[in-house]
Amino acid sequence: MTETSAPIYPPIAKAAHVEGNVILMASFAKDGSVADLQVLSGHAMLKGGTIDFVKGWKANAYPGPRTCPVVVSYVLKTDHTTQVEGRTDVQHYTVLQKPAAIFMDEPGVIGRKHKRFGIF
Repeated sequence: MTETSAPIYPPIAKAAHVEGNVILMASFAKDGSVADLQVLSGHAMLKGGTIDFVKGWKANAYPGPRTCPVVVSYVLKTDHTTQVEGRTDVQHYTVLQKPAAIFMDEPGVIGRKHKRFGIF
């Protein structure tokens, strides 16, 4: 099994800190090209990129068509991540990516602050 393109962690998913597995059922033609893909499960933000990546796979030629499950895992990499990016076996692929930076405004104050003085 070879892939003709590199997987891309979808920018929208990276910004939203979405991780997870996308599970596909891939049907391969006799020449090894991907004939059909069905998404079985996975986050909506990760599905499109996974389909584009797996469509570029090429299996060894075989006298008959075949179907197999494919799992692509998307993981936001932290300093202590021990996973390795790439193919772990024929049907599993891991995509690692550093999380996107988060920029936040300072918290605002709603309404007026009331100071109460008194002897209680």
